[in-house]
Amino acid sequence: SSSRASAITTKTSPHILEGSRNGYTTPRDLTEAQHRYIAQAVQYIAADESRFLEVDRAVVEKFNAHVQEELQKSAFSSECSSWYKNEDGRVINNWSGTVEEYRAHTHDLQLDDYLQLAESGPAK
Repeated sequence: SSSRASAITTKTSPHILEGSRNGYTTPRDLTEAQHRYIAQAVQYIAADESRFLEVDRAVVEKFNAHVQEELQKSAFSSECSSWYKNEDGRVINNWSGTVEEYRAHTHDLQLDDYLQLAESGPAK
């Protein structure tokens, strides 16, 4: 399965949990699932103040490849200019499924998606 962390965190700012875009619904529709996921991460860290979470870049890259593969099958990738694409023609949505799939995908914090760091350094 693909990464839950990558549906919310980013490889350039792994400490920032940002909103998702999927092209056919508003970010507000995904916010509840994001808040639940973020709360789980906060609870994990709060249980031991020496804990940190940093998303594993390999996990992010695998997730992004999966999303781009799915988006290639969609109308978002058609041969036209669109606000769904960046200047290089790449679709920039970070979720390719439905809201229901997003909720299921992000339901539980998956620690395997992260490098679990403590004050002494990487635990993985």
